[in-house]
Amino acid sequence: MKHTESVMRPLVVGALIAALLPGVATAQTGKHIAVGASIGNHDYADHRFHQGVGVQLLYRVAPSGTEENGLSFGPSATIGFSRADVRDDLGDGDVSLGKLQSIPAMVGFGPHYRHGRWWTGLSVTAGASFNNFNVDAAARQAYQERTGLELESVDAKTAFAVQPGASIWYDVGSRVGLYGGAAYFFSRPKVSITAGDVTTEETWKADYLGFSVGAVFGVF
Repeated sequence: MKHTESVMRPLVVGALIAALLPGVATAQTGKHIAVGASIGNHDYADHRFHQGVGVQLLYRVAPSGTEENGLSFGPSATIGFSRADVRDDLGDGDVSLGKLQSIPAMVGFGPHYRHGRWWTGLSVTAGASFNNFNVDAAARQAYQERTGLELESVDAKTAFAVQPGASIWYDVGSRVGLYGGAAYFFSRPKVSITAGDVTTEETWKADYLGFSVGAVFGVF
């Protein structure tokens, strides 16, 4: 599985780069390419996930440097990184199991509308969420104390992901654009938990509603 993920990752990233290159969205007036990042808060649907945060690549591309006002359609792509604390129920109370780290890489399509300095858009993207899990030392101790078993590993598999979202932009000037967005992320990774030489399989509901803010800066 790990070999498969190592092969998939560069393929997905390559597809994202190809999707980023066409005129997906407008850059600030007079700028062809703008790049930046956003930071967001994630409100998970499952109570076992806590303190979810994420960062995401932002970009604006306009081959001619400008775009007319009005409605248009185009491809969309996103790649980011998120982390959330995960808790597990061990009978007489839940304990921190560790941190789920995810790198979602998705492409999609949607409409956007521009009026002056304002730009709004809708999109639906889908792809893969590359997951990794770091077990807390406290979780190993809690497993030993409450179950008498040694917690050996927690392995979160790569999972399909889909994300409908909405965004709004405001161009401050020729080089700076401000961003605000909201999206619902859907993913159900399969997780293998090995304790006492026994492995159990679970499917985690890693869905969340995310809100983020950020900015891009014109490169040229």
